[in-house]
Amino acid sequence: MPTTLHHHRTPFDDWRSIFISVYLTLIGYGVQVAMPVISSAHMELLGFSEVEVGRVAGADLGGLAFGALLTALLMGRADRRGLVVLGTVLVVIANLLCTAYPQYQPTLWLRVVAGIGAGMCTAVAVASLGASSRPARAYNIMLFAFAFFQALEMRILPMLSMNGIYWLFICGFVAGAVGTRWLPARADEPLLDVELDVAARSGRHHLEHRHVSAYIP
Repeated sequence: MPTTLHHHRTPFDDWRSIFISVYLTLIGYGVQVAMPVISSAHMELLGFSEVEVGRVAGADLGGLAFGALLTALLMGRADRRGLVVLGTVLVVIANLLCTAYPQYQPTLWLRVVAGIGAGMCTAVAVASLGASSRPARAYNIMLFAFAFFQALEMRILPMLSMNGIYWLFICGFVAGAVGTRWLPARADEPLLDVELDVAARSGRHHLEHRHVSAYIP
């Protein structure tokens, strides 16, 4: 059953939207990439035990997964810019409180909150890349940038104090929130008139017209 499709540009094809989506993806995954450095800092600078470091790391990554899942459920109805701003607020508050309360118990719960905020920003960014008309190209750009970002992060973070790491994440997410004006607030759903060449059992062919979504938002 051959079909005829036409290329359709989406609001997410704007280079500014792709840029801010790639940036938010990198900064959102930053905690996951830098977890070895952050865990070492928790042990050497804050005196956490190996068990405590593992629990804090799990809290951070668990919050990231939960925030991404929650955002995926809300994204169809909520403003994407608002979700990024809300996620940034959670990250900023949690990291600021981490600088004031470096003890294990407060840090454990604050990392959950920070992870949820990071997961919200990351989910919106990844979904926005996928909503472009050429998602493979968008994801390739993200993967290419990720390689350089990972090397840069692993180079810089060991040079910082624990509070310096927290402040770096704060500044990174705030910069991303400022750029959300380039991100489409919602995904429109334009329809394509698709022509289907349908073969009947008798061997005859006839054309049918169907209206389908131009892309998956």
